[in-house]
Amino acid sequence: MKTGDRIKFIRNFRGMTMKELGRRAGFNPAHPDVLVSHYESNIKAPRTENLMNIAEALNVSPHAIDVPDLDSHLGMIHTFFAMEDHFGFYIDRLPDGEPVIRLRHGQTGTRRVMRDAFEAWLEEAEKYRSGAITAAEYDEWRYRFPEFCEGFRDAPMSKLKGDDENRIQMKLREQYRNTPKEE
Repeated sequence: MKTGDRIKFIRNFRGMTMKELGRRAGFNPAHPDVLVSHYESNIKAPRTENLMNIAEALNVSPHAIDVPDLDSHLGMIHTFFAMEDHFGFYIDRLPDGEPVIRLRHGQTGTRRVMRDAFEAWLEEAEKYRSGAITAAEYDEWRYRFPEFCEGFRDAPMSKLKGDDENRIQMKLREQYRNTPKEE
């Protein structure tokens, strides 16, 4: 998920036009919507100062619109918020009271693909926890997903990634299939 996508999502949530956001952010008064359009189209990434101005204009934390920062707790929580907005995740509570992130039920598009991916991940995690596979095998599965996953191996990767990444994944997949396996 890119910064421009988050800007557009929150701008729409606030009911603002691009022009209104550009004015509030202090962009060129003659064409305040041009820079916003470039950001939302992911043609340009906002400089820190502009990101701060956009966040202020939208009345949100800069973390809510910036590219996810997985190296901080604040960045992680905003990543979860973005996942809720875009992918149907939600926070819930287990019977023992512990908070948990869940995926909304649904069998269309992204939700179906994500649910299938989670099922595959859970299966591998359970194998690891039971001792059926080693930590190295589990890590290999995760880092090379969906290569070792029957349900995703031949599925169109564009459901999981952008078209450029799809071509890269297909090339890597082909290289892996042609690599001699250790016995």
